[in-house]
Amino acid sequence: DEQHQRLFDIVNGLIDLYRQGSDDLLPAFHGLVDFVSQHFHTEHMAMKKMKYPGLAEHMAEHESFTDRVLVFLKDYQADDEELTLNMIRFLGNWVTNHTLNVDLQYRDYMLKYRFKL
Repeated sequence: DEQHQRLFDIVNGLIDLYRQGSDDLLPAFHGLVDFVSQHFHTEHMAMKKMKYPGLAEHMAEHESFTDRVLVFLKDYQADDEELTLNMIRFLGNWVTNHTLNVDLQYRDYMLKYRFKL
């Protein structure tokens, strides 16, 4: 859907900035945090509405992701290339794996029971 595509676009934008050697990725990371907060809220409300049985686990994954990103932002230093590279890798892997595995489970549940959002 549009939100997941936007999430991939944001992460890909961060990767592009990193590859271009940008020394100020902080605004892009803050943009990611803002968008993810809205996106997770939208998902949580949809799952509550359809009484999705995996809601608690899904929310825990979102919370773990958010915690990791917030710790990174706290520790962020523009000249710490290893920290930045590790975070870029984490973001790319997490967004891909979460969207293509975990989010598809709730999509399948929604389709199976014909929920309309």
